[in-house]
Amino acid sequence: MEEGSAIEPGAHLLNAHTGKGQQFDWVFVPGFEDWHIPDGRADTTEQLAEELRAVLVMVSRARHGIVITRAQSLIPKAGNPYATRESQWWPMIVEACPMNTNTLAQHISELISQAISRDESVSATPQASPRVLGEVPANAGAAESLARGADGTG
Repeated sequence: MEEGSAIEPGAHLLNAHTGKGQQFDWVFVPGFEDWHIPDGRADTTEQLAEELRAVLVMVSRARHGIVITRAQSLIPKAGNPYATRESQWWPMIVEACPMNTNTLAQHISELISQAISRDESVSATPQASPRVLGEVPANAGAAESLARGADGTG
């Protein structure tokens, strides 16, 4: 994909560098665990600085918002689960992206309402799945996530 080229509608799976110069409605950054972000092979100050630049590029590509997740445990090919540590940059992201699962659901509902009010041709209001927009119990699943609306609300 060339920098500055038009983005087609739909989901796009990109690495941090491919998205440079592009904007997307939503950006999802999975795997915000130590060893993944920053890459476990980055050990010099310069390499870590480049990893942080890549993270900043990822989070700056969103028009509406960002969803960042991390696993509390992973299962390798050998099959023995192990606990993960949060990325060294997780606290910085938590501070910048204070939206939790419930406020993310509210933000998405507001975006849907705004889209419907702009488009008179929509005959029925889309119904969101309660699993997606409902309250998520604190112990539901092994991943943590944060999100931030593009307007900085959380």
